[in-house]
Amino acid sequence: MSRDRLRVLSLHEEGLSYRLIARNVGLSKNTVMDIVQRHLIASKKAASGRAAALLAVQDGAAFNIAHAARITRAPTKLGLTSAHSWGTANREI
Repeated sequence: MSRDRLRVLSLHEEGLSYRLIARNVGLSKNTVMDIVQRHLIASKKAASGRAAALLAVQDGAAFNIAHAARITRAPTKLGLTSAHSWGTANREI
């Protein structure tokens, strides 16, 4: 990132208006506004990407927990004990 862009973003973080930033850095007000807007859009995209990744991980963890709970409950729902395998119930031949 160029020095001008860094300076623009720094001054914007301090709360200066686009016009004052433009005067301090030597750019037009529209250029300053474009730099700030592009930065804000990129920041939001990065944040939403991180949030989506976090949600995906959380959803995966929730799925794994729910799946494990179903597996551990399955034998009792079928009326099987720990001594029996899932595939074979008490069968008399």
